Amino acid sequence: MIGKLTYDQIDQLIEVMNSSNNNLRQVLEYYSNDNELGLKTSKLLQFCNDVDRYINNLKEMVILNKDADVIIDRLKNQ
Repeated sequence: MIGKLTYDQIDQLIEVMNSSNNNLRQVLEYYSNDNELGLKTSKLLQFCNDVDRYINNLKEMVILNKDADVIIDRLKNQ
């Protein structure tokens, strides 16, 4: 558990964010060749890259916290 969210809830959040980001990326890549929209879409694609980095950070945070929970449980049981 991280804050008030369970690991399953965070995993669901990651899945939704990843799916939404991929959908947005597909739409933007479709319009990226348009001369008038190319610059705007490239900026939004940079935003998608930032969201990807945030998703990766969330995944790493879940792994780190799960490992910490295991260590804390072992320390409690000693």
